[in-house]
Amino acid sequence: MKPSSLSRKKFSIRFTVGTMFTVATVLTAVVAISLQYYFGRQMAQEHALTKLTMASADISEYIQQVESNATSSAQILRSVSNATGDQFSESEIRDIFIQVLRDNPLFYSLYYANHQEDFYQIINLNSSPIVRERINANEKDRWVVIKIFGLGTQRIRTTEYYDSQLTRTRIEAERSNYFPTQRPWYHSAVADSVYKTEPYLFKHLKITGQTYSTRSDNSVIGVDIVLSAVSSKISAQALGVRSDSSVQAFIFNQRGEVLASNLPQRTEIRIPQSRPIAMTNEQAQLVKSAPTLVVSNQNDWAPYDYSNAGEPQGYAVDTFKLMSQITGLKFEFVNGFSSNQ
Repeated sequence: MKPSSLSRKKFSIRFTVGTMFTVATVLTAVVAISLQYYFGRQMAQEHALTKLTMASADISEYIQQVESNATSSAQILRSVSNATGDQFSESEIRDIFIQVLRDNPLFYSLYYANHQEDFYQIINLNSSPIVRERINANEKDRWVVIKIFGLGTQRIRTTEYYDSQLTRTRIEAERSNYFPTQRPWYHSAVADSVYKTEPYLFKHLKITGQTYSTRSDNSVIGVDIVLSAVSSKISAQALGVRSDSSVQAFIFNQRGEVLASNLPQRTEIRIPQSRPIAMTNEQAQLVKSAPTLVVSNQNDWAPYDYSNAGEPQGYAVDTFKLMSQITGLKFEFVNGFSSNQ
């Protein structure tokens, strides 16, 4: 008989042992690579968490230091003002303010105002990159001096630009409707402590920040901090992580509002373009000659009218922007006031 075609194949011992060894080696390699990936990923996460924990502690210390420096600087300037009876000349006040700003490079500005609505401010252009951009300063400019004076509709604002040697590079003048005594930092300031405002929209640069103010015998002194300076402390570079990483950092206040973030800010909602309404020549001239209209922005009336870390937002804000597109009227939002104010 012919051998059956279904007879069992026989493998040599060498082949069997070699196959088993190969399979065992592959399985061992897969397990080893899996364990290495798992523990490597876990170590990377622990390293990132440790780095972010250290960064969080540093940021907390930084914020406390900024607040302590702003408070102590306002108190010292108040004491100097009271001791001298506000007898300093303008150049002496400028030099004192600039020295304080040099000692505290993250202060955005120092200023004072009195009950006669006179306002004097020194701006540190190096406090945040956005400051130089918003105020249209040149690269060689280092300081900006803003002075507002006059009565009623005749108030004038002058903006003077200085280089690092305190040489004036240019000066601009325009009408102003800014009255410091109407601002929360002014009428809330007291003589025996330092008042800290909630985040609000700064008048001249339209960026958000906070003010530390105190009252001297004849004026109110303020220290401004811009929130963009705080945001730079939680950027990917500052945290020591890749810019394309998925790490998202936020700084909240006690009410859960985001004060700063390392994410690009969406400061406004895109509003569809609208067609301007038809006007008579008389109406067009009236709109053209109309001054900028000041609109009060509520702090906490979401979703209609509110501010997010000082940035005006809500349906009402969007409606006014739409009205500006349609009519050509200019609106200026101011906030920082409570409903009662």
